Amino acid sequence: MTLKKFKTVLKTTSAIVLVVFYGLGAFFLGKHSQESVSSLVKGVRTELNIEGQIDRPQPYSDTQSGAVIASYVNLCSNTAYSFQLSYPKDWFTTYNDKYQECTFFAPFSFVVPSYVEHDIVPIHVVPVEPGQWQETLKLYENPNDYQNVLTAKNTEINGKVVEIIDSIATGNGFVPKGFVKKSYLVFDGELPLIIYYQQQTADEDTRTMEKVLNDIVVSLKYF
Repeated sequence: MTLKKFKTVLKTTSAIVLVVFYGLGAFFLGKHSQESVSSLVKGVRTELNIEGQIDRPQPYSDTQSGAVIASYVNLCSNTAYSFQLSYPKDWFTTYNDKYQECTFFAPFSFVVPSYVEHDIVPIHVVPVEPGQWQETLKLYENPNDYQNVLTAKNTEINGKVVEIIDSIATGNGFVPKGFVKKSYLVFDGELPLIIYYQQQTADEDTRTMEKVLNDIVVSLKYF
């Protein structure tokens, strides 16, 4: 092989090798760039997705909240005794005179008879004369022919001393045996109140009723 021919072959081989290396370099560089862009786009989409979830939170249900939410309740005021409270919007209340305002509550429509002989609705508000408060406490705190007292505890709600009493019926009166009763005895120097729930039927959702009762008591205000 002549020197001239050898130089020609060497030049050709070098060119081929250079092209091959250039091609491989471009291939790996392009792949790396694509992966970086893909990772960046994925990161941006993930960030946008997280921000979207924050901007548009999914609805949820909190069944354990004890707060009375204004959009779900009606406000009821008794001008004769100067108190007001809130009750669920889908519940009913009615009366025959101003003294009965905001004292009968039920999840069904009803009529208050001229003479109320027994509980006609699940939740009832009873005003008590201050001088009769101690006797009333004894009646609710102690077992008798009509009820067995299960628990009694004192607490404070909205600055008022409240005694909460759980009892069950003995079956000697109008209430069937075993039906539950939950009473809140709210002490006030001018107008003590008893706000209680009395089970009406055997298949009644007593836990929901007691929750409504608690919300009504928490919403109570004097004016």
